[in-house]
Amino acid sequence: DTRMTPYGATRARVNYPVVLLKHRSVHFCGAAAFDTWSRVNTPELAGRRFGNRFRRLYYTWTDDVTKAEFRDWVEIDNTFDDGGWIFAGDLHLSPDGVVHLLWYRAPINRRFRDEHFPDIVRRYAICYARILNGEVILQKDLVQAGEGISDVVPTEIEAEDSVLGWKIKGQEVVEDPISTSRFQATPDGRLFVVYYVSGTGPDGTAVSENRILEIGADGAVSNPVTIPLAHPLTEYFTATPRAGCRPSSTIDLLGYRRGDFGLSANLPTTLSYARVRVK
Repeated sequence: DTRMTPYGATRARVNYPVVLLKHRSVHFCGAAAFDTWSRVNTPELAGRRFGNRFRRLYYTWTDDVTKAEFRDWVEIDNTFDDGGWIFAGDLHLSPDGVVHLLWYRAPINRRFRDEHFPDIVRRYAICYARILNGEVILQKDLVQAGEGISDVVPTEIEAEDSVLGWKIKGQEVVEDPISTSRFQATPDGRLFVVYYVSGTGPDGTAVSENRILEIGADGAVSNPVTIPLAHPLTEYFTATPRAGCRPSSTIDLLGYRRGDFGLSANLPTTLSYARVRVK
């Protein structure tokens, strides 16, 4: 689908992928950018000056990359209904051959919504799916937040609507922060999700913390638990089986504290490390 693809491309490009390799099988998931969505069909309201535009999430795979072509694309999710955006988070392959997929749904840019589509409700979600042989066998939201639900949302809320300081065709580029939720697989076969939240709690206090929840074998989701870090990380990598690491009850986090990603503010970028043990 090439409706108003960026830069005049003749095909939709699947960008910023999460990739998993196992015994020559390859699983590939990424987001595709579109200038248009259900309420925008003209260039006047399209483009990155109105926020991130990754509108569709695609998945494909091959059982043996040395012998077989990749299968047809599977559309996992899209944000064409509300002008939001979407981003791949993580992949995990369980021993039974089921692919576990994690992704982030972000709302329409706040300023753009207020000026042009005030009736749209801004919602955030961390989403989860199980895929077997290209078929989605389970799909659900692990975390829901935003207007009408919760003011504690899975992103660095203070950095939303930031401007990178560069322009496309004379227009400022808006760059919303990306949620980097990650799976943590343990040696006993359990599967957890680690993520970051910020905002204002029900009692009016400021919230900035990393949390962890567990996904059961039946797909049930536990209540989240706060990871007691003095300095939570807003975006991070983990030591994951996708990177050749063994399943572990220790979570290794490498990333940024709040305000330490200096790209948007033209400041130095500082990397931090944290080690967490799952009990």
